[in-house]
Amino acid sequence: MAAPVGNSNAKKGKEWFDALRKECVQKDALRKIASVVVEKAMQGETWAIQEVANRFDGKPAQA
Repeated sequence: MAAPVGNSNAKKGKEWFDALRKECVQKDALRKIASVVVEKAMQGETWAIQEVANRFDGKPAQA
């Protein structure tokens, strides 16, 4: 079932995504964030190891 005519909820999410993407690109943020996650994974942080594995292998299928 589609959203009612005039519903602009999806647009709100797109505006946030666009603003976040612009900031990340301008400040080279994604490279810096990735560097921190990899460093934490190398230090043994479980959440970071999972994040790296999920990006390379994809998330495991749920039972």
